[in-house]
Amino acid sequence: MSAPPPGLPGPDPGRLSRFMALGRLGKGGAGRHVATLGAGTGVVMALQLGAQIPLGHLYNEDEMGLFRNLVAFATIAAMAVTLRLELAIPLADRDEEGDDLARLTLALGTVLALALVPVAVVLAYGPRPVPPEYRLSVLIAPFLLWASAGFNVLRSHLSRRQQFREVSNSNVTGTVATVGVQLALGAARQTGTGLGIGYGVGRLLSTGIMLRACGLAWRRRPRWGLVRRWAQFPRWILVPAVLNAVTVGAVTPLITVFYDQGFAGQFGFSQMLLAAPVALLGQAVASVFYVRFAAMHRQEQDASRHMVRLAGVLLSIALAIFVPITLLGREVFVLIWAQKWETAGLITGILAPYLMIQFVSSPLSGYATVKNEVRRLFLLAWIEAGLRIPALGLGVLVGDRMWGIQAYSLAGLLICLYWTIWVMRLSGAARRTAWRVVTGPLVAILLAWGFAQLGRDQLGETAYVVVAVALSVAAMGFGGQGVLRALRS
Repeated sequence: MSAPPPGLPGPDPGRLSRFMALGRLGKGGAGRHVATLGAGTGVVMALQLGAQIPLGHLYNEDEMGLFRNLVAFATIAAMAVTLRLELAIPLADRDEEGDDLARLTLALGTVLALALVPVAVVLAYGPRPVPPEYRLSVLIAPFLLWASAGFNVLRSHLSRRQQFREVSNSNVTGTVATVGVQLALGAARQTGTGLGIGYGVGRLLSTGIMLRACGLAWRRRPRWGLVRRWAQFPRWILVPAVLNAVTVGAVTPLITVFYDQGFAGQFGFSQMLLAAPVALLGQAVASVFYVRFAAMHRQEQDASRHMVRLAGVLLSIALAIFVPITLLGREVFVLIWAQKWETAGLITGILAPYLMIQFVSSPLSGYATVKNEVRRLFLLAWIEAGLRIPALGLGVLVGDRMWGIQAYSLAGLLICLYWTIWVMRLSGAARRTAWRVVTGPLVAILLAWGFAQLGRDQLGETAYVVVAVALSVAAMGFGGQGVLRALRS
């Protein structure tokens, strides 16, 4: 760029630098990669959120509970079968070893999926078959397992190669297929299996697109010795990942055990509208920065400033998203679906403070793996499960399901807050700096939660909604200012 003429001031870099600051995280280009994945994730979120309106009318809570239990099985089994070795792909010193890890984990998923096919057939049509309404779900389970495992592996592999556009495109295409099939089968009154089949078709399509884009040479045999070389992942990371899935992302079977499938369906519908889209956005960020921080660790670069900036940006974005959800979740659900999903709306408002902090801790938590804190991760996983499971079961003890959800949300918030502080400290940030980053948004979301619990009874429904809308607009404004402030730091 040429210099400005004498006497004229140069261009003001302030505003531009604010939006380019994310690109300084790591070795440049991170902002572009986040934008690429973020744009695709935004489309996915819009499709999912838009589809929930008709899906909520087409399917009932029991069908939603069955579907969420099926997805939970695929999620947990996919983690177990790959031994979490896909997390080692960005950490490999050479691209060839990363390719070998991808081939190995895909082979593991394929072997187990094929082994489960005859088991599924026996369960569906054997001497003591499952009930007819579960039959198709059982038959498609092996394919869901393979697609879920392949999706995780290939996303990690393509992220290492910085092929984020391919990851984004596969996500969007798969979501379009999922939504289309679920709506079509729901309209055709195939509601018992429509959700599961749609999810399976979309996930298989996404995995197939990434499989074509990955460029792996399939003639080479899997290097089984890599399991031993990266033994810390199956030994120390696998159990924490499964425990986290059982108590967080795939928690609906646990809710079914404690309560019933209908309540699990209400919880699952809340997850589809809130937790799942937010998790997608978190995964988009994590896919970029896990690779970035791994590269910085290999090059022995200081990551503390970048970690603090990233946490500040994520917290500000989360503030703008979750304060309105905390305040108005129930009202929005009732407005769209009347009383059918009112319980899901209440659950959404209760979970929002916890999910706000999880939105930050989830992308940051991969840094602990980069730093090889595997033993501490193993211990923390058992502590977390020991907190979350009794908290969720509290509703059984006191006879009120919502008490269980409140306790579960509080336990999750405390756990994710600890993770956020710990990871920033692990990167080299001072304890005071870490707390300074989280305190403002944390206080704001807790005040919003308190107002949501008391405001309806104290003010009346109409006045409460007016005040809640005003507070939501203010939170979005403060969140936007927080993003700019974090980018300037």
